[in-house]
Amino acid sequence: AEFSDLSLPEGMREVGVDSGFDDYGRVVYWISFVIDDHEAAESVCEQTGSFNPLGDRVPERKQERLRIDPADLERYPGPPRGCELLVGDFSTELMAVVLYPDPSEEGPAKVYMSEYEVSR
Repeated sequence: AEFSDLSLPEGMREVGVDSGFDDYGRVVYWISFVIDDHEAAESVCEQTGSFNPLGDRVPERKQERLRIDPADLERYPGPPRGCELLVGDFSTELMAVVLYPDPSEEGPAKVYMSEYEVSR
């Protein structure tokens, strides 16, 4: 499977896919999934070449853009990481965040991704 030219990993479950419009009327696509293999979750962002720590929590702007369920921020309290880049002749912005379980516990990661048109 692919999303915005990125290969999605095998082993995804609880997949959610949606599309709609942002406040500016631009088309937005969202996808989220849970995955046991953290390396597979990280492969999504590693394909972009920029995979960055986000500090202790996901910034509000990214939470809104990715439609992150607030309950997931509590369910996955480990330090989040993410990426953001322009693709397709810079006409599309892709954003992704990987949420992790508490570092002292084993458990799946959750990935949120969004893609939206920067210009018409």
